Amino acid sequence: MKFLFTLLATLLTFSVAAQEAQQELLFKEFLKGYEALDSLAVLDKIEANLALNKQPTSIFLASATINPLAKAMLALEAVEGVRDRVRYRISYGVESINNNLNANRIPMSFIQVDRFSLGQTIRQATIEDYGEQHVAPPSAFDVGPHVSWRMVTQPVQGTVADIQAIGRTELSQSKALKMQCFTVPCLSLLDWSPPVHHTEAQPTPLAITAPFQVIRQGILSPAAAITQLIHELDITEVENYHDTPQLPEPVIEAIIDINLGQDTGMVAALRRSHLMDDSVSAIWRLISVMPQDTELAPRLVQSEGVECQRGQRFPAGGELCP
Repeated sequence: MKFLFTLLATLLTFSVAAQEAQQELLFKEFLKGYEALDSLAVLDKIEANLALNKQPTSIFLASATINPLAKAMLALEAVEGVRDRVRYRISYGVESINNNLNANRIPMSFIQVDRFSLGQTIRQATIEDYGEQHVAPPSAFDVGPHVSWRMVTQPVQGTVADIQAIGRTELSQSKALKMQCFTVPCLSLLDWSPPVHHTEAQPTPLAITAPFQVIRQGILSPAAAITQLIHELDITEVENYHDTPQLPEPVIEAIIDINLGQDTGMVAALRRSHLMDDSVSAIWRLISVMPQDTELAPRLVQSEGVECQRGQRFPAGGELCP
């Protein structure tokens, strides 16, 4: 009997080691071209920003309840700093992995967050309209670098999104110019609104209770915006399992524009695909946020639309997919 227990323990140890080796290879592939960062050091920076909101009686970190997408936004801002006049492009995929401790599978999240500084684009457009002599220097437009972050998380013992691997890179201007945000170049000020027939936009209450800053400068923080966009969407409900884990296709793509117009404001959209639905191929959600009186929450307007598997790709408002 002792021999049998020893054998089982050896096999389990071997299985765990093999799975960890597979995951390390997957992380390395996902972070290819990115500078790998110390995940604990990044987490410490996130926690430092959340310190004022931590419940003193909780045994968990303040960030324990934060979803993977919001945590990626917080990680980027914790290291790169907060910037104005930016566009975020977010993609999210999930791969189910075996849990050697029980029969359940664990959703492993793969997130990429690109942040484009459009201050220079806005300044150049202003120069073309009014002449350079009438335009403020680049610092007034919050001109900064374009950066891209990748992060892998999984739920671990009360933590919704424990950071398994994380990396960052700075995007050159030439590379950023070639990147697409939905239907337009990411550095363009052209309208990227999806060609979806949305439901009538309705004022919507904030659906966020979070340990991070929700309202900033009268609008939502980036972490709050992505949390609002995914509200009531099960982002891990994807049949994506392989005997050998693979990098997943994105099931969520999102764009968040902050202060790219003349006034303070935010416009954001999300596309949720891979729905396991033979009729609807994707759900779209669009929000716009404008500041109100400083004593009030910002005005949030939200609408939704669908993309069809067949027939008319974007049905007229109110119509169903065939």
